[in-house]
Amino acid sequence: IFTHIIEYETVYMHKHEYIEFFYVFEGTCTHILNGQRTQIHAGNAFLLTPNDTHRFIQTEKSDFLHRDILIDLNFFKETCDFFSPSFFDEIMRGEYHLQFNLSIEQMSRIENFIPSLNLDPTNENYHLSTKALTTFLLNLVIEHSFQKMHNYPTWLTRLLSMLNAHENLAV
Repeated sequence: IFTHIIEYETVYMHKHEYIEFFYVFEGTCTHILNGQRTQIHAGNAFLLTPNDTHRFIQTEKSDFLHRDILIDLNFFKETCDFFSPSFFDEIMRGEYHLQFNLSIEQMSRIENFIPSLNLDPTNENYHLSTKALTTFLLNLVIEHSFQKMHNYPTWLTRLLSMLNAHENLAV
């Protein structure tokens, strides 16, 4: 895993041979992903696969700062296999929505892993951090998928939670 923070840079439409996860710290920018143009802002995040083509176009008079996290494809697959043998292939086929809105807390949790990523790759803390960070990102994918499938109103979510409470289950 490699990471860096980037201010706006002129980049033409391109692909990667690795997984790229990026999120916006501040500012706005136009992001073109697979031909679709969107304005992105602080908190927006994307997980890109080698199938994706993308580009940033600077919005006038706007600072734009984002973090890139680049993950080796084989390492990413190994981590996906921990969850399910088909998870990696499903992500590659586009079966998951890979655009997120991160909270400040989620961005802080990711940032907590960053210092360890600058260690020597033979260091145990480097290995722990890369696995934990990749697992955290995959959890975002899974949670986001569940939210899309079960977009229940808050009152119904609370009711279901209360009904499933231990004291309400028959033994």
